[in-house]
Amino acid sequence: MHITFLVESVDESFAKLEAAGVAIKERPRPAVNSEVLDRVAFLRDPDGIVVELAERCGELKDPDFSRS
Repeated sequence: MHITFLVESVDESFAKLEAAGVAIKERPRPAVNSEVLDRVAFLRDPDGIVVELAERCGELKDPDFSRS
């Protein structure tokens, strides 16, 4: 089980969380599903649950959610 957060920059978000002492599972890397996601990283919360940081790619990066 894990939870995913979409962030503007995986690298910046990861750096801030790492500096705060959050447990690291996997450092930022290119996403496998590169049609939708650009970069991902994985951390663990205090209860051991995996937290994924995901960054959208291309035109999906800044979606206009006001239309939904």
